[in-house]
Amino acid sequence: MTIQLPLLNTISLKKVDGEYSLAYAPEHFFINNKPFDLDINFKELNELSIQTAKRTLENLSSIHKKCREYIMTDYQSSTETQYYLKEWSQEILPQIFDEAELQNFLSRSKAKEKDQQLLELLSVVRTGIYIDDEKAKIVNDFAFGYDIESGFRDDMLAVYIDEQFNLITIVNEG
Repeated sequence: MTIQLPLLNTISLKKVDGEYSLAYAPEHFFINNKPFDLDINFKELNELSIQTAKRTLENLSSIHKKCREYIMTDYQSSTETQYYLKEWSQEILPQIFDEAELQNFLSRSKAKEKDQQLLELLSVVRTGIYIDDEKAKIVNDFAFGYDIESGFRDDMLAVYIDEQFNLITIVNEG
């Protein structure tokens, strides 16, 4: 079955384990010159679910921005984002970079404090869209880099939102 969707144009869907998903997708997509992966899964394929997918894809840039705002709010009021940054700062980044490389990496941010630098360097590396008629769950995975080889995507901060783009939860997934 083929359908027309923003960002993807005409796509083929395959049914696996009772759900429809992309039969083929480009290796990655770009928003604001940053690469990210995209997957879309439909519980049922009907006009309502297709319209939900279209609306979500048309708003992807603003969804990514809204999720970044959710992360900033979470950082101010919760421990999940703080825990994620602490884990990366103290345990993971020192395994990836030597001190000079780490300073070079952090210098890509304009912020002065390390946590603020890390928050600024987080970017979306994957968006997963799970649609059941008009209801959707959208998962945006944030990491410090798109590069799988360096281990950036072994441990991500996942922002779950609903079909109205309201926050469901933020979790550390790794």
